[in-house]
Amino acid sequence: MAIEAVWDGDTEGWFVVLLALTDDPQSEHQLALVRHGGDIRLFNGTVPPWPEAREAEQAGRALADHLGVRFHFPSPDRPDDEWATEQARNLLMSLDDVRTTGIRYLIRDNAGYFTEGFDVVFNAIGAVWCPSCPARPG
Repeated sequence: MAIEAVWDGDTEGWFVVLLALTDDPQSEHQLALVRHGGDIRLFNGTVPPWPEAREAEQAGRALADHLGVRFHFPSPDRPDDEWATEQARNLLMSLDDVRTTGIRYLIRDNAGYFTEGFDVVFNAIGAVWCPSCPARPG
């Protein structure tokens, strides 16, 4: 068993999920989700540092120490931009060639988890990125 903290994101922004990883049966169990506001913080200069990362790391380490297991947080200093790219790859792999060739445009917002790697996945099948209108904060 181990405790792990991982970055995740949704349309509101980044957050950290604390997981318990078990060996028998091999599984992961969500213990907590730590969020301290949306991506608007990137634009108004309040992050970094990421308070949710500090909080998740403190709680994860305390729990791991209490249980006598290891704690792992692969990127505590900044969100891991590989998450969204991996989701894009998974989506395209789940579609057959006929359905992926029909994707011509990718309409998305400017959230921080949509990185260059995310766009590259869709550019590889010929899709063009079209920005959506910015959302109103709050």
